Amino acid sequence: MQRRLRIVALVSGAVLILSIAAYGRAHSDSLRRADLAAPIAAAKRVAAPALHEPTLSGGTVDLARMRGRPVVINFFASWCAPCKAEGTAFAAAAQAYKGRVQFVGVAIDDSRSGALSYTRRYGWRWPIVFDPHDHLVEPFGLIGKPTTFVLDSDGRVAWKLQRELSRDELSTALDDVLGQ
Repeated sequence: MQRRLRIVALVSGAVLILSIAAYGRAHSDSLRRADLAAPIAAAKRVAAPALHEPTLSGGTVDLARMRGRPVVINFFASWCAPCKAEGTAFAAAAQAYKGRVQFVGVAIDDSRSGALSYTRRYGWRWPIVFDPHDHLVEPFGLIGKPTTFVLDSDGRVAWKLQRELSRDELSTALDDVLGQ
């Protein structure tokens, strides 16, 4: 009797695992598309969480003081492969939108030396917040990295992109909030 129960439990567990795997495989494209890679309608935008933090260079980032122009907030880690893949795209976009858009980086789940090395490697010359204890993860609702928020000039979340971005994708979001 016990042998029969074990066999039933093993078969049931195997069927459950195979079902979950099949579902994930069949829906993986829709899960990737469901990463909010489209603008959030102005009427549905909410204010970004407060961000008043020290930077790696000794300054302070205060989102409330950045109102009046769009802001890009990129959460990254120096060891994260998708973060590395988008590092150059962010540097190029920051140069292309210089004076019109403020960029802010937030190093999470990382070391100070790793974050400094990463920002030097990709030529990031904007404020970088170091969050070694990941206390910004919950208020921003992060589920992974990289995650990028594009705020409109009123400090509301206009885009939330929870994956690696290309320069074209970032430009699309920035052109949208700039009304171009």
